[in-house]
Amino acid sequence: MARRQLLRAGVSRHAIDGRVARGALIPLHRGVYVLGAARLRHRSRLIAATLCCPDGAVVSDRSAGELWALLPDRRGPVHVTFRHAVSPRPGIATHRSTSLAEATTVRDGIACTTLPRTLVDLADDVGGEAAGRAWSTLAGRRELQPAAVDRELRRHPTRPGSAVIARLLDGHRRIVTGHTRSQLENAAVAMCVRAGLPLPRVNTLIDTASGMREADLVWDDVRLVAEIDCWGTHGHAVAFRDDRRRDFDLDLEGWATVRLLPEDVIDDADRTAARISRLRDRRAGAR
Repeated sequence: MARRQLLRAGVSRHAIDGRVARGALIPLHRGVYVLGAARLRHRSRLIAATLCCPDGAVVSDRSAGELWALLPDRRGPVHVTFRHAVSPRPGIATHRSTSLAEATTVRDGIACTTLPRTLVDLADDVGGEAAGRAWSTLAGRRELQPAAVDRELRRHPTRPGSAVIARLLDGHRRIVTGHTRSQLENAAVAMCVRAGLPLPRVNTLIDTASGMREADLVWDDVRLVAEIDCWGTHGHAVAFRDDRRRDFDLDLEGWATVRLLPEDVIDDADRTAARISRLRDRRAGAR
């Protein structure tokens, strides 16, 4: 627990100092204590490190990898990231980031970086080989979130470690679907050219009341969106939930969404183009 937490709970400074003097509270860091009889576990060290830093600090990098059970627990400095620079703290490796807003979560009651952000950080911190083992571990546990990883890479494509994770993601997609995202999008554009359809905008952000939503293919004139869903990107519970929330957001703004499979644009492109053309005509007539 932190001294500021005890003060907010109504414990006086005198009472805190008295408990420290009696050994009831043992200092771990400046202003952070553990109950004297408590056994200090690895998770306690992670919590203590975040309490030692300003509000909003989260466990990150190698320490987040340990928290997500991607690396074995080890002694050594705890890695913590926050938005503002602070002075060094003994036993804590501090990192500063201005892009934490969409990259934090809570695991086992501890604030930490999300799995996609942790993967990117690990690729930079421990190297591509270890990042590959972490990727395989998540895939084996069925916890891999390709769509969320893709969003993290698109938000910060030049961050150290992003190139390594991008290669792992493309390799995963080739194994699962036989195609990368860019190949599928290129095939969809080629399908439109052959069928004489108006060319859609690709990977476009659409502003909704719930925030910006990215769409694979967008025809603005009839407010039509096409998403190319492959198992490697959307085959897990988080993507299933997010896809439906996103479709609802777009529908409220007057957009229609159709979901295509890789075979729709690769093996059955003519039929798919004809169906999109009919849908475009219907929506144009209704406007």
